Amino acid sequence: MPGDQTGKCSLVNLSLFVKRSYEGHTRDRATLDHRSTPFAWDCRSIFPLRIAEGYTRSVARDLRVSRSEKLAYGVHAVLEALQTGDATAVFFTEQGREAHPDLLSLANAHGLKTEIRDEVFFTSQIGKVPHQGVMARVKPYAYATAAEALSQPGPLVALAGIENPGNLGAVIRTAAAFGIRSLLLEDAGSVRVNASVRRAAAGYLHRVRIARCDLSTVVADRGERQWLALDPRAELTITECLGAADRQRLGLLFGAEGKGIAPDVLQKARWQARIPIAADVESLNLAVAVGICLFALQA
Repeated sequence: MPGDQTGKCSLVNLSLFVKRSYEGHTRDRATLDHRSTPFAWDCRSIFPLRIAEGYTRSVARDLRVSRSEKLAYGVHAVLEALQTGDATAVFFTEQGREAHPDLLSLANAHGLKTEIRDEVFFTSQIGKVPHQGVMARVKPYAYATAAEALSQPGPLVALAGIENPGNLGAVIRTAAAFGIRSLLLEDAGSVRVNASVRRAAAGYLHRVRIARCDLSTVVADRGERQWLALDPRAELTITECLGAADRQRLGLLFGAEGKGIAPDVLQKARWQARIPIAADVESLNLAVAVGICLFALQA
């Protein structure tokens, strides 16, 4: 790059160039080595190399997430994908084909491509995870709108900024077990429905309508919903608050792992409640907390 042009570089150009370089030259790779990107080297006199590294890693991470949203693995997740029409192709290991002939038959009945692939291929797609010898390419999850989710009858669950896909999958499974039909996710910073979420949901992903939205706006609007936010610092317990709530109109709001619910969202809820636990125990796993609250809701 000529010296008189380097001053025209910008962070926007940097991100765009790295993205295009990645997509054009390493489309099928899971990660991006910044050392192979000429732009990162040419701009080092202006931008610290760590900035280029950050952008390349961000691009690689976004592309991995995008691919993960189009995959499912594990027997229950793949079976659900086949039953709902989400699956577009199914892959087996040799052992997986022998262990799950029902999945192979179902895939063939739907006219889907099936292939026998080795462990190297599976690892390249989903990493080293307990896949049970079966994986599928799937259509990305079709989210509901907030209005659709809010219009579903009965109580609903809202998660403010959940980041762990295993936790989200476990919450989906727990919600389905208690007959919850709607789940709201904070759009900013929340994990998307990907292969790990499908695996943890264990075949119950489509029992619950999931919407991504601005929870602060939804909770402030209230409408027909009565919002109860879980806060370990609250004075009232969950059972005390449930006694005053219209349970069929209730929205249960849970915070992100570690960070909890943002203060601006927390203060907009009608009630703040806690789950009483031993003083020397800091907190509960998110899916466990959701399960306790939903059990109390039905009691």
